[in-house]
Amino acid sequence: MKNIYNNDEDIDILEETDVKEEVDSDSGKKLILHNDDITPFDSVINALVQICKIEYEIAVQLTYIVHYQGKCIVQEGAEDKLKKMKMAFEQRGIIATVED
Repeated sequence: MKNIYNNDEDIDILEETDVKEEVDSDSGKKLILHNDDITPFDSVINALVQICKIEYEIAVQLTYIVHYQGKCIVQEGAEDKLKKMKMAFEQRGIIATVED
């Protein structure tokens, strides 16, 4: 599974289109987080860092995309691994789906 959001370079603010273009270049299933207007930002950010193993700054950006756009692709890869990650988000009360 490829972690498309973790890098060691300086992090610039990503536009939603930048995130989508990175994901669209890869094949496989996609893990999508959905906004629920209940779960606190800090909980979503911490879950992204711990479950997806991404940097804090990227997790913040993805959380804002989820909040303002209603959903966001946060990971892509093999279906079995993404389903495990989905269950981990759901155990924290965060809505997630695995889609093509």
